[in-house]
Amino acid sequence: MQIRSFLLPIMLATSVSFVACSSSDDEKDAKPVEAVETSHADMSAKAHSEMSEKSDAMSEEMATEEDMKKESSQSEKHLSYYIGFNVSSSIKASDSFTLVLDQAITGLLDGANGVESSVSAEQLQAADALLRAQFEEKQAAAEAETEEKEVMAPSEELKMAEQHLSYYIGFNISSSIIASKSFELDTDSSIEGLTDGANGVESKVTPEQLEAADAELRAQFEAKQAELNKEQMAQQQEAQKAAMAQAEAAKVDGLAFLEANKAKEGVMTTDSGLQYSVITKGDASSAMPSPADSVKVHYHGTLTNGTVFDSSVNRGEPISFPLNGVISGWTEGLQLMQVGDTFRFFIPSELAYGARSTGMIPANSVLIFDVELLGINAE
Repeated sequence: MQIRSFLLPIMLATSVSFVACSSSDDEKDAKPVEAVETSHADMSAKAHSEMSEKSDAMSEEMATEEDMKKESSQSEKHLSYYIGFNVSSSIKASDSFTLVLDQAITGLLDGANGVESSVSAEQLQAADALLRAQFEEKQAAAEAETEEKEVMAPSEELKMAEQHLSYYIGFNISSSIIASKSFELDTDSSIEGLTDGANGVESKVTPEQLEAADAELRAQFEAKQAELNKEQMAQQQEAQKAAMAQAEAAKVDGLAFLEANKAKEGVMTTDSGLQYSVITKGDASSAMPSPADSVKVHYHGTLTNGTVFDSSVNRGEPISFPLNGVISGWTEGLQLMQVGDTFRFFIPSELAYGARSTGMIPANSVLIFDVELLGINAE
């Protein structure tokens, strides 16, 4: 659920240094952490853009859910307090609307507990439109140096809009941080910060404490990331070993299959190792393709275990291709056929895709094709 309005810069831009500054070289599809924009003069648009991009890059690379269950550290409490304080104090300073504190707290707790938002996208959109109109009217009155006009909407409707927007702010803060796994949100500290900021009291977290919290959490993140990278490397190595073992086993099985298959009645073997049998013969006077020809065929391809990996027959549509543009087993085999013939080819892996896997075809696979030569395409 997102707001697109004049209130967006006030409410949704991140102001959390640790969340925004940690980065990774890997690109992930993660939702960026969304908090509330600080009103400090040194937060420029350029800095905010850079911080948001870095937040996107690291949001899915944080500690696992099990790691997040530990008791909040002092650094996490400081950061959580700062988020809440900055939200409410920034809104109070902007005078864009009145934050309904109890609704913001309810939203924050709901988001932290993973429950569904009680404010719908439609309610949020209506609240935003109403408050925007109210804000613009006040701005116009201030610019004209006249008394403010009568409020456009009934007071109860305005109060409901402020409640919906306040709930959303709290909900969006906690749910976004929980989803990003950037750090463990301490809801008590965030609520305390929200309350202090709304009441205009001085922040209990100093800039020095916030900087120290940022440094500590960054160090924790980097340590966890290093461990995660180590685990991923080990997993990749194990996967590569397993793939190599599987490919070697497939090669042994393929050789055994071809050895047994060549002894079967009707199976012929060429010098290259290609095996084939004739299923049906067409007109003996029909043409045979040359390597430079393009042909039209119907085919049905399976592995030796019967798994179908490709079939123009199943698709109900034949295919045309140049003989010099396919696997060598096909190039050789189709030159043995006449138009109207149907052959079964048993193609060794070295005449197919070799030691690389392709789609549904594992590495070192022997391929079996039933091929009907429908015609030789005209130049």
